[in-house]
Amino acid sequence: MPKISSVVASALLAYVAATAEGFTPSSLMEFSSSSVTLQSCRANTALHVSVVSSFITKDEAESKINNVFETQTPESVGVSKLSTSGFSEFAKEEKNAAFTSKKKKGRNRRKHNYSVNYKFRHEQTDTDFYTLHSSAVSHLHKDMPINDIMRAIKRAQNLHDAHDLGTIAAFLMDECDEHWGYGFRGSLLSRTAVGALHMNEVELAAKAIETRRVYERASMQPYESAAIIKGLMRVQQVDQAWNVLDDELRLPLAGSDWSSPENKEVIKHRGRVLASIISRHFHSGEPQMAARALTSLAAMGDALPNMVGGELHLPWSRLVKAASDCKYDEEECDLPSDLSELVFEAIGAFPCPGGEEECGLDDYLFDV
Repeated sequence: MPKISSVVASALLAYVAATAEGFTPSSLMEFSSSSVTLQSCRANTALHVSVVSSFITKDEAESKINNVFETQTPESVGVSKLSTSGFSEFAKEEKNAAFTSKKKKGRNRRKHNYSVNYKFRHEQTDTDFYTLHSSAVSHLHKDMPINDIMRAIKRAQNLHDAHDLGTIAAFLMDECDEHWGYGFRGSLLSRTAVGALHMNEVELAAKAIETRRVYERASMQPYESAAIIKGLMRVQQVDQAWNVLDDELRLPLAGSDWSSPENKEVIKHRGRVLASIISRHFHSGEPQMAARALTSLAAMGDALPNMVGGELHLPWSRLVKAASDCKYDEEECDLPSDLSELVFEAIGAFPCPGGEEECGLDDYLFDV
């Protein structure tokens, strides 16, 4: 430690003495009055030094001065090694608290959308003014853009707002005719039907499907029909789903151009819908319904030209796996013990994927 000058040392000694226990400025004055008076500056300095020396020794003074200027280290306070475990645990607790807070916030928001407003979303359909709960599309009218109606349908489906979806369906079926919307009325009706099936509003969906079938047949699209069939299967409306399949996605007539873009779309969506039906019934333990769909799929394969069948790309490997995993009572069904044989028979009815004359089973199972 560097040496300290005599003046600084005297000042520090006086400070330490002044702060010592039992020593006050008054006692200092009493003692100084009894001493011999010297010159003003030297007398005061000598007085401080003499008083301090009477209370502490030189070693004690140096120790106190060193303590004043000493910097504390981990070793001086008894900590030999710094540990970061406490900090890690604290950071982990903060992270868990933030995640819990975020989860509670999301749960509260979901409760606000689904539980608190249940009665609000299931109010009576407004067929007078066609008002909606949506703030973006507050009411419906014939001059509004088609995209706004589609936006309202999507909102009603996402929030399970039966009031808004029923109001939109009533507007499309009662207020608008087949000349409204430049052919988009059929698309809006199909989107309404899919949303109603998503919300288990089967009666509302059936009305939209029937209105679309009667008045909008010319504008029906194969992908819309496929979405409706999958929605009907999801709510266990199997017979109605088969009716839509045979009506809206039936195979082209004999002698027509099967390679035209329109017919190719119908064939593609029919095949994919049948594959979806097969997979669903196998996983549900209903091999009879899956066998029915496989029979229909095989009949379609026999009728397909090579150029069209090679572009179908059906998920055969997924169907084979679903058939192998199917659990059912063999005594109640007159089916092979290995259900995958039904899938292999359907595969054999289709042309080779690459358009070749001969191919193996691995050429079909391309989606493994």
